[in-house]
Amino acid sequence: MQQTENFYSNRILTAFCSVVMFAAVYIIYTKLLADPGDITEIAYFVFYGFLIVAVVGGLACAILTFDPRPIVQISPDGIGIRSFVFIEEFVPWNEVVGTRNEVYKNRVGVGVR
Repeated sequence: MQQTENFYSNRILTAFCSVVMFAAVYIIYTKLLADPGDITEIAYFVFYGFLIVAVVGGLACAILTFDPRPIVQISPDGIGIRSFVFIEEFVPWNEVVGTRNEVYKNRVGVGVR
């Protein structure tokens, strides 16, 4: 029986992304939305949208930074792929090997004159 190989996320990159996102949250909330007198109503809603995206992105990156589980796990049974915290997919080797039987056709240039 062969050994299982694990591949992890780049924790330095996800920590950096998390810090950048939370810095964006701080700047947007304290500098732009604290005194909305100088911005239009549309810009106010756009900044709130950016704020929500930055909070969700920062939390997602922080979770990936501290999650000890591997992103990809290659075992003798197949390949396990974890997209995010609770989303996991397992592909057995017989499905991976079955792709050799597919017939692929070259469609380059279709619709181009």
